[in-house]
Amino acid sequence: GQIARVVDNVTEDEGSARAFNAQEVPDVTLPTGRVLLKASIKVGTLIIPPGSTLIFDDVPGLTLSAHSIVVKGSLIMGAETCRLQSDGIGIELVGTPDHATFDADKKHSKGIIVESDAKLHMFGAKFTPTWTRLAASTPSGSTLISLQQPVNWEAGQTLVVVTTAFRDEAQEHQNEER
Repeated sequence: GQIARVVDNVTEDEGSARAFNAQEVPDVTLPTGRVLLKASIKVGTLIIPPGSTLIFDDVPGLTLSAHSIVVKGSLIMGAETCRLQSDGIGIELVGTPDHATFDADKKHSKGIIVESDAKLHMFGAKFTPTWTRLAASTPSGSTLISLQQPVNWEAGQTLVVVTTAFRDEAQEHQNEER
């Protein structure tokens, strides 16, 4: 189908060598049925019509780069019972916004547009708990903290330690992000 031709004609190597230009990359409308995305792709506007489903494979680094995505059918990235586990899977919105609004021009509004009755499902690795309390006070700048609960957070993720001070203002606070 069309998406296979785009994968053949616009390779990751070609796209990484130059800045994204929506005029250089074709718009794609998926055919009716299910399409499994197995390789990274760059498109101008991706339209997923009613009766069409785009399913992301669990492939490390799999990226859909687009100026806009209009979902009228289904866009599936994992499921609650079958989460994507590979690193780097995602959607990259590229190009400059043309300041068109969805009502004025659905096709050229930068972003992911999910119309009524359409489906967008995104399920990646689940990190729990999403927050917990410190088990003990931790001095500012510490590189080691003790938590009240076990967590499955990974190195490289952002961690925010929030103050317990009575007054917490933007200009003067004790919060830390690492």
